[in-house]
Parts: sequence; structure tokens; C-alpha cells
Amino acid sequence: MPKYAFRFDVGHRKFRALGTLVFRDDAEAIAAFAALDAEGMAAELWRPDRKRVLATKLANGTTIVVDQAKP
Repeated sequence: MPKYAFRFDVGHRKFRALGTLVFRDDAEAIAAFAALDAEGMAAELWRPDRKRVLATKLANGTTIVVDQAKP
């Protein structure tokens, strides 16, 4: 099962949440990320094994899916 990480952008500084999260697939990880309430902060859902950003959450709460593996 793939591992994922959250990275937050606060005042133009990027912070990575400690540890990694495990989900069954990209779709499940993106759904959990979209439900994340990081008010006033931008965030990224990152998959370290592919070194790719899967989704970006803007400071206004909008989630943009950047990359998703095909089933």
C-alpha cells in the first residue's frame, strides 16, 4: 500500500507533516486530503515513492487534483 505525506505552506515557508499516511490508493488519499480543513493554509498531498504532488489545496479551501494513478 502506498505511503503519502502532507506538506503545508505557511507564509511562503513549506513544512512537511511528520510521518507518512497509508491509503489503499490515490483516490482514497485525495478524498481524505480534500476533507482536510487547513483554514488559511495552502497544502500539498505528496507521494514520496513517485516524487510527485498528487493534489494541491489552496488557502481558500479549493482542492486541485494534479496527478492520479490510473486504476
